[in-house]
Amino acid sequence: MVLSNEELIKKGVRGQLINDGSLADNQIEVTVSKGVVTLNGTVKSYSEIISARENTARVLGVTRIVNNLEVEYPEDTPAPDEEKLKVYQMMKRLFKI
Repeated sequence: MVLSNEELIKKGVRGQLINDGSLADNQIEVTVSKGVVTLNGTVKSYSEIISARENTARVLGVTRIVNNLEVEYPEDTPAPDEEKLKVYQMMKRLFKI
């Protein structure tokens, strides 16, 4: 069985998300159309939204990412200041600021 380019991209994205320990147990649906990857579902923090995007961007063949992920905070959510610091550090790394 030969996989289409879209199926290969989807498999690659799913693999990246699963291999990222912080994203493995989230409810993320991945769809691909002409190289455009759409992420739908819920994660536990804004930093996980950024991680999902970073992981998706690493996959060969991805031309654009539509990130529709939403945060659904669990009961044991870290303090807002801790979450802000995580997001800031990720943004700093992403944009080299």
